[in-house]
Amino acid sequence: MKEYIKWGVISLIIITFVGGITFFTWRLFFYKNNVEKIEDNPTTEQKVIIDQEFETKETIAVEELVDKVSIYTMMHEMANTKIVAEDGMIWGLQPMTKDRIIAVRTALKKNDPSHKRLFEILDRWENKDFTQGVEDHNYLWKLLDGNVGKAVRLR
Repeated sequence: MKEYIKWGVISLIIITFVGGITFFTWRLFFYKNNVEKIEDNPTTEQKVIIDQEFETKETIAVEELVDKVSIYTMMHEMANTKIVAEDGMIWGLQPMTKDRIIAVRTALKKNDPSHKRLFEILDRWENKDFTQGVEDHNYLWKLLDGNVGKAVRLR
């Protein structure tokens, strides 16, 4: 009887391990739910976000930016509005507005105050300087372990 229990437990461990590997492989390579194809002709919905006026007033919930990853993600999605990706694929869009930049800066001061490069990026963006947008995007993309959507040029 003990032999059956032992092999039952071993079988469950193996099934769980193989299932976990299968799930994470699927997530990594096949689950692209948030990836959008944007080349030189974005859809109408994408264009609304990309072309949103810098001075547009927004209410940004700073409390949603609770950690470094959420801050990096927000900045990355803002940078996506300024670049064209080598494969035409991007992961999320957030409007590049002054209010959003201020909210991100506030959250960054609280969660990652020593990350000098991110503050430099935000300073440029707040002054409407997007000339380093490709480098800014790819820096954020690397922080997030990007695998699709590396920037190759400005929009």
